[in-house]
Amino acid sequence: MEFVLNHCRKDVDQYMSQAFFATANRRAINISAITHGFVDLDVYDPKRNIRAASFTHSEMVTAIRMFCDDEGIPQPTMIISSGRGYYLKWMWDQPLPRKLAGVYTALLAGLIECFESFGSDRSCKDLSRILRVVGTVNSKNGERAKILDIAECNGQPLTHRFEEVCNQVFKYSFDQVKEFRREAAEFEKRKKHYSPAQIKAFAAYKARKSGLSTHAWTDWHWKVVEDILTLTGMRGGRIKEGQRAIFGHLLGCNLAPVVAPGQLYHELVAYSRMILPSDYIEKELKNHASTLMSRYKDAQAGKTVEYNGKQYSPVYTYSKDRMIELLGIERDEMKNMTALIDTREKYDRKNEKRSTTGLSREEYEGKSLSKTKPWEAMGISRATYYRRVKAGEISS
Repeated sequence: MEFVLNHCRKDVDQYMSQAFFATANRRAINISAITHGFVDLDVYDPKRNIRAASFTHSEMVTAIRMFCDDEGIPQPTMIISSGRGYYLKWMWDQPLPRKLAGVYTALLAGLIECFESFGSDRSCKDLSRILRVVGTVNSKNGERAKILDIAECNGQPLTHRFEEVCNQVFKYSFDQVKEFRREAAEFEKRKKHYSPAQIKAFAAYKARKSGLSTHAWTDWHWKVVEDILTLTGMRGGRIKEGQRAIFGHLLGCNLAPVVAPGQLYHELVAYSRMILPSDYIEKELKNHASTLMSRYKDAQAGKTVEYNGKQYSPVYTYSKDRMIELLGIERDEMKNMTALIDTREKYDRKNEKRSTTGLSREEYEGKSLSKTKPWEAMGISRATYYRRVKAGEISS
C-alpha cells in the first residue's frame, strides 16, 4: 500500500476504500478488517447553510476540537481537508473483524448525527465508501487533500477502543437495550393484570425509548446475514430448488439496514453468488427481489404503509422465530449460529457460561455492570465511568 500511494498520480482525482476487503471489490460480503471510523463534512453545500463554511482551516480544526470536548465525543485522530470539505477519522487501537461490521455501520450513522451542524454527509455511512487520497488534487477546485491536524498521545497518533467510542456515541449501551427489551417482554406477559392507566404509562415510557436500539438492530441484521451463510455452508454450500427464493429474500431483507442506499441489489447479487446457482441469479433473482427493492426505495424516500390504523415502514420485517421456521433451522444447526437461535438454545448457552464461572444465576447476574450500575453510585455518567476505567483512574 505504501508503494501504491507513493506512486499514484497526484494531479488527478484519486480515491481509496476505507476498509480492507478479501477480494478486489468493495462488496460487504468481502469485508475483512476495519481500521478506523470516519465522517465526511460537506460544509460547502449551499442548501444546508453551514456556518462553518466560512471558517479557515485553522478555525475549523479549533471548532471541531472544542465541539468534541463540549459534547463528550471522542476526539478524531485526524482532521483532513478534502479540498472542499473535511474528513474526520477515528483510528482504532486494533482492526475490527468482519463480525462487527453491523455495529460499525451504526456507529458511522451515530457520528454523522453528532456532526449534523457541521454538514455531515448523511449517505457516507457504508462499508464500501471511498474517500480522497491525501496529497491528490480535488479537480472541482484544484485544491489538494491534506492532513490539517493529528491528535497525539505520548507522541503517537491517538487511537481509540471501538467499544469506548460506541459507549460515548450511542445513547444507550447494548446492555441497556437488552434490559429494556426484557422489561417490554415482561410487561407484555403481565399486561392483562395492569390497569388502563399503567398500560398508558408504559406506552409513554416505550415512546421515550423510541430509537434506542437502532445500533443493536443493525448489528443483529448483519449477524442474521452471516448466519444464513453459515447455514448454507452446513448444508453443502448450495441451496436446493424450492428454497432459493426464501433464502434470497431473507438475505435482501437483512442486508437492507446495513449496506449503502442504491447498493442493495448489487450486494444481494454478490451474496447470492455464494449460495445460489448462477442460472437462478441471472433469470429469477431480479424478479423475486423486485418487490423487496421497491419497498426499500419507498422506505428511503420516507414513505410508510398503514396497518390497523398505524403507520409502518414499507420494508419487509420478520421475527427471529419466523425466520428460523422459514429456513427450517434444526437444533444442531443453531449451535453454530449467532442470531438465529431459539429460546432453548439461548438458555443452554447461558447455563453453559454460568457453569464455567461456578456462579449461580443470581450471583452471575448480580455481577453484571448493567445491574449494579456503579456509575450511579459515583454520581457520574456511564460514558465517564468507562473513560475513567480506561485511564486507570478507577478499577472496574
